[in-house]
Amino acid sequence: LTQDFEEETFPPTGWTTATLVPSRPWGLTTDYLVETQEVFTITGNRSAIIGWIAQDNEAHLTSPVFSLVGYSDATVSFNARVGYEYMVDPFPGGDLLFQVSTNGTDWTDLWVEEDYGVYEDYETLAISLDLTPYVGQATVQVRFLYSANDADSLSVDDVLVEGTLGTKDVLS
Repeated sequence: LTQDFEEETFPPTGWTTATLVPSRPWGLTTDYLVETQEVFTITGNRSAIIGWIAQDNEAHLTSPVFSLVGYSDATVSFNARVGYEYMVDPFPGGDLLFQVSTNGTDWTDLWVEEDYGVYEDYETLAISLDLTPYVGQATVQVRFLYSANDADSLSVDDVLVEGTLGTKDVLS
């Protein structure tokens, strides 16, 4: 699975989104003012972004189903830009969660922006997570879940799932 959000159509093919607040869905940085694009576009011309709102919002950006059958290990990496001040400290108004599922219904948290430690507002966070516990699963999905109230806008980009094929698969 690889996604750089450079397509003009959003969500990209196979990806889905949903939000509690219809005026604040996930979208592309190119849908925002130039000043916002300059802060939140991570690489290339576009990144996926969600804007802050002063009310409860929960919105997800979910990958298509992919298979880790035949792999001996797997990792997922992505880049994120998050406002530290309004997401973590001193005004913790929200969370960016990275989750995984093997059935599309039950989601396991693998990462939240507080896990990164202290960082500068809108610094690009390069995240790499182990997906080896999901090796052998045929219906894996990952998603970004924004859960906030008066937190901050944030963006994600450069999603990459990769792994090592098992010995039998390489030999065949």
